[in-house]
Amino acid sequence: MWTVVEYTLHRFPFHYVTEKEPLRLLTGGLHLLHHEIPNRGDYVVSPILLSTPFYLLISGMGYLITGNIFTISIFMAGLALAYLIYEWIHYFTHHRAAKTSIGKYLKKHHMLHHFKDSNNYFGVTSPLWDWMFGTLPNKSENRETQILPIISREHS
Repeated sequence: MWTVVEYTLHRFPFHYVTEKEPLRLLTGGLHLLHHEIPNRGDYVVSPILLSTPFYLLISGMGYLITGNIFTISIFMAGLALAYLIYEWIHYFTHHRAAKTSIGKYLKKHHMLHHFKDSNNYFGVTSPLWDWMFGTLPNKSENRETQILPIISREHS
């Protein structure tokens, strides 16, 4: 469930550009700063105050659908855990050298989004929805040699 939420938020509201406040802050404002300065730590991880309204909205919708606070509490705990894992992976793709093949793949995928094509590669923890919705370009377009300098840089 988390990967589709991550993909949808990243592709649509986080890349939506508007000049109107406070909508600008809630949509692409901070995320576009992250694209301008991708390795600045306070732009890599989302502030909890921006996440809270989203959690309240999802909790309320879930309660209206199920009518069961226990079920929604468990679901939201799982969503919060998935979000923390996402933030950890996102932070590490920007600030640490990947050591595993999965880590290297995720780092490559995310660095392509930042440094080659910000209109594609929206998945941070999974390329599944990029593949499903056509935002994972043809493999021949992103050969390893084209991004090797990007993924081999270690950030402190």
